[in-house]
Amino acid sequence: MLRAYTILTLLLLYSRSVFAQPSEFSFDHIGIDKGLSNLTVTSIFQDNKGFMWFGTFNGLNRYDGYEIKNYFHNPKDSTSLSDNRVTVVFEDSHKNLWIGTNVGGLNLYDRQQDNFRRFTKESSKNFWISSNRIETIFQDSQGSLWIGTNEGLNRFNYKTERFEAFHKKDGDPSSLNSNQIYSIIEDQNKDLIILTNAPELNRYSERPNGFVHFTVSTNDKVSLNTARLLYRDRENNIWTGTLDHGLIKQNKNGIRRYEHQPTEARSLSHNLIRSILQDDKGNVYIGTDGGGLNIYNPLTDDFTVIKSNSENKNSLSSNAIYSLYQDKAGTVWIGTFGGGLDIYNRFKEKFNHHTVQPNNKNSLSHKSVLALLEDQKGQTWIGTDGGGLNMFDKRTGNFKHFRHDPKNPKSISSDVVKSLHEDKRGNIWIGTYLGGLNRYDPLNNNFERILANDHGIMNIIWDIYEDSHNNIWLSTLGHGLTMYDPNKNSFRHFQPFASGEGSLGDYNVIAILEDSEGNLWIGTEDHGVNLFHYETGKFSYLRNAVDDTTSLSSDHAWVIFEDSHNQIWIGTAGGGLNLYHREQMNFTHYTKADGLPSDIISGILEDKDGNLWITTGKGMSKFNPQKKTFKNFDLKDGLQSNDFNINAVCASRSGDLYVGGANGFNVFNPSRLRDNPYVPPVAITDFQIFNKPLKIGGEDAILTKQISETNHIEISYEASVISFRFAALNFISPEKNQYAYWMDGFEKDWNYVGTKREVTYTNLDPGEYTFHVKASNNDGIWNDEGIALTLVITPPWWETLWFKSALFIFVVSGMVAIYKMRTVAIRNSMRLEKERELKVKEAEIREERLRHEKHVVELSKSKLESEVHFKNAELASSVMNVVKQNETLLKIKEDISFTLRTNSPEELEKNLKRIIKLIEQEVKPDQNWTQFEQLFNQIHENFLQRLKERFPELTNRDLKLCAYLRMNLNSKEIAPLLSLSVRGVEDLRYRVRKKMELDTEINLSDYILGL
Repeated sequence: MLRAYTILTLLLLYSRSVFAQPSEFSFDHIGIDKGLSNLTVTSIFQDNKGFMWFGTFNGLNRYDGYEIKNYFHNPKDSTSLSDNRVTVVFEDSHKNLWIGTNVGGLNLYDRQQDNFRRFTKESSKNFWISSNRIETIFQDSQGSLWIGTNEGLNRFNYKTERFEAFHKKDGDPSSLNSNQIYSIIEDQNKDLIILTNAPELNRYSERPNGFVHFTVSTNDKVSLNTARLLYRDRENNIWTGTLDHGLIKQNKNGIRRYEHQPTEARSLSHNLIRSILQDDKGNVYIGTDGGGLNIYNPLTDDFTVIKSNSENKNSLSSNAIYSLYQDKAGTVWIGTFGGGLDIYNRFKEKFNHHTVQPNNKNSLSHKSVLALLEDQKGQTWIGTDGGGLNMFDKRTGNFKHFRHDPKNPKSISSDVVKSLHEDKRGNIWIGTYLGGLNRYDPLNNNFERILANDHGIMNIIWDIYEDSHNNIWLSTLGHGLTMYDPNKNSFRHFQPFASGEGSLGDYNVIAILEDSEGNLWIGTEDHGVNLFHYETGKFSYLRNAVDDTTSLSSDHAWVIFEDSHNQIWIGTAGGGLNLYHREQMNFTHYTKADGLPSDIISGILEDKDGNLWITTGKGMSKFNPQKKTFKNFDLKDGLQSNDFNINAVCASRSGDLYVGGANGFNVFNPSRLRDNPYVPPVAITDFQIFNKPLKIGGEDAILTKQISETNHIEISYEASVISFRFAALNFISPEKNQYAYWMDGFEKDWNYVGTKREVTYTNLDPGEYTFHVKASNNDGIWNDEGIALTLVITPPWWETLWFKSALFIFVVSGMVAIYKMRTVAIRNSMRLEKERELKVKEAEIREERLRHEKHVVELSKSKLESEVHFKNAELASSVMNVVKQNETLLKIKEDISFTLRTNSPEELEKNLKRIIKLIEQEVKPDQNWTQFEQLFNQIHENFLQRLKERFPELTNRDLKLCAYLRMNLNSKEIAPLLSLSVRGVEDLRYRVRKKMELDTEINLSDYILGL
């Protein structure tokens, strides 16, 4: 008997650990406001990409965790959904997504084009199916796809892409027993079981005998005529859901029927069954039409019933459950009639939530929790903001209420309980708002009231604390601090300015703590932290100093906590968290910038691993002091709300932590918290140019298939503003999914952008880039592989390779043509110039001869000596002209030689060489100058020889200048003889003067003539 009792007890404990109680189920909702096309959801499926699909009474929906895309029938578009009323959504092993409709036949989704191919009764042979009403879709273990309709069974041939139909044939017992097909499963022998509207089931195998009919009989011989649903679980139980006779379970042990029993709370809640699901933990969910959701408990062979509650926004949205589905992350999706989608995330069970249940008198008495305490007996006490004091029985989940009764002086003095404390003697002290102090006597179950009238204390008690001297300290709002000595039954009051310097700093005291060294810490509303010194009865202060970054971050000190390492932590209102350093007497600050969700700290607890759990004005945070990392939780994780009341926290001896706020309190054990392990797929969900989405197959021809199926995009340089939107397909608190992106070719590393899931790039240079995205789920589990897309930006036509090549060829050809034309022009110019120069020289020679002949005639009239002198002078001038002519010809020779060195055509080279040879034969500059020098010296008494000896530093050009000056030539006449400009001649005259060291007043010409 004892053994049986022990086993029963263990089974009950196990059942409680596996199946949550109704109050613990919390659902998220998706409705019209979030984009759902209709509130009746008939079918749910997650495809291989990770998108969720919902079939409804009005349209098909695709969900990425943030946005819903709707698909509707369009009579003008043959590639649209064939009918708006969707009956079933199913993806086969070939990744084909099939959508069955009520009157529009079957649709095969084309992922690339984001449209549909239809199979109907009216279609051609290639797209024919036996009926337009699709009841069910099933793929067997051999890979065959079966479609059940109201006009027979269809099997899809993947090779021919056509359907083969099976019908009832009169007089053929091996055919179907009815053409109305409702449900299809496969049994453990891999035979198909087909449910029709006939009283028998159909078994089909590839054996020659085709279909075999068999019955499922219960003790009450319920017919299967009203059965609509078959489901086989992993334990090989076959479940049959009916319209009016509840649920039938069949296995090797026999057949069992479950019906609603009004007098049994754990019986099936309704006899009309719409949906069945077994989750990955083995729980079997039963969706009823009117009785809500049932969870089957195999150990007790009964059901946990979960129903809609209009007063609880996190309850089921409807009691009519039409579809059930579990996604790859373990989330259970519930499609309802008229209530949209409900989402059950078991990870929200991290934080067990207790609040007011209006129809349960044993629930919490008020939703706002102000104080929490676990006493030495393990009982949990809850102070509320208007509901009095509650004692929580963790075993039963019930609450005992202690309310203020004006007629009973032994009742609690106020229903607003702000603080709770248990002293060493086991007394429970209760601080109230406007009701003063209470002491609870557990033996007599009554309260002793200690009011301001009796002891001069303030009736608003904010905190209660017992120090190591057995003193009870009371913090108040507006009346400072009070110390109560239970041994003497005396009160001592501390207020600002009451004792001069060293007085309490503030009338409003929020928190009290005595640390391990015996220091009493007082947190105040506006005067920082006050430290009480027992030996002097005085206070010292730790306050915020604007110019000291190591001072207390804020003077609003709401929370004081000492951890297991004897470190003091101060939580402030507006300044975040402070860690006190005793030796340096300063602080390290942790704020939102470091990862806190809010800088308003409401409470601090420590778990057994040394992590701090910090309640704030925007959720709760887990802080690892060694790693200095924060992990934040909010309402979406199952917290009572994002707002927590000041110091409404406590830690139990078992390791459970209690945190209270505006909507009740949460209980959780940190060691049992489990993160969501699901690694989410990542999808690029939108691509825009200039903030406008692109159409598949649009005029721009950029997208040939939808962006989620695209891995390469080519755009023009003119598309200077491009945007990507992406999603991690994790549906558990998707707003907490984290993202990182990287445009390889433009950026050097990843950009971690938190929850932001879109990026815009402007004015990217033409070229090839790779856009990468990776993401994490709500608990920081990353998909580091992510997804990538190649982006090619084409350059303008003038920067393309073909244009640059053509331009290069054009430029080179042009240069060759210009070179040839220039060569011809230079050749013609040189020829003309030579002819002109020759004509000029001939004319000069003729003129010179005439002048010479005339001069000879004139010489006959002069003295012979004068005639000889002038004759010789003219002769010298003539010789110098010849010298100049020869020098000019030599210059022409040099120019022609330079031309020959620049890749001249062969013909030009031949002619120019001939000219150069002719000039070389005729021109002998050194010989002409020597002749001139000899003749000049004879006429001018060795002038040049004497000049060389007197001024040896003179060059040949200097000597020529002196000779021309001796001949009375001016600078303009000398310039062409020396191939200089007039300015060049003047410069040469200056240099010759310097070499001769002539004084400035001596004229060079006069000096030359006088030598």
